[in-house]
Amino acid sequence: MIALKDKDYKKAISEFQNSNMQNPQTYFYIAKAYLGDGNTAEAKKYADMCANFNALININQAFARNKAEQMATSL
Repeated sequence: MIALKDKDYKKAISEFQNSNMQNPQTYFYIAKAYLGDGNTAEAKKYADMCANFNALININQAFARNKAEQMATSL
């Protein structure tokens, strides 16, 4: 999160990819990092992964799903 805030997108991507991939917010933040880095294809891929994350009960999905859908649609 710090690397993303500091606009160090390559480091943010690396750190997020080493974090919990069972959390849809992780995919959303990876999408934001790719978008900041200028890679819209990867940003769209991860935004779609977040928006379509399939979990039984995951409160984190509630925080990220709509934002990810909007991001994926705009790319």
